[in-house]
Amino acid sequence: MIYSLTEVKYLIEYYSPLMLGNYLDKEKIFKIKFLKFDQLENDRSRYLIRACTKRDWRGFLLFKEISSIAKELDLPSPEIILSNDI
Repeated sequence: MIYSLTEVKYLIEYYSPLMLGNYLDKEKIFKIKFLKFDQLENDRSRYLIRACTKRDWRGFLLFKEISSIAKELDLPSPEIILSNDI
């Protein structure tokens, strides 16, 4: 899902204590180290949020989109969080 900068800041603040340290993968190998947001190339006012872990042995950054990892961790979706709190 795509978010505004205000929504990104709110979601990162909300999810960080709930996600950091949990596993990014079902095999329980990679723990979530940080949440990251990136601007869209075609719309600089919109952003994506990702839960990330360290780079793998090939140098690739492993991540999942925030709504996907929220679902896997049985956390409220970003849509619910934003509709209730912003």
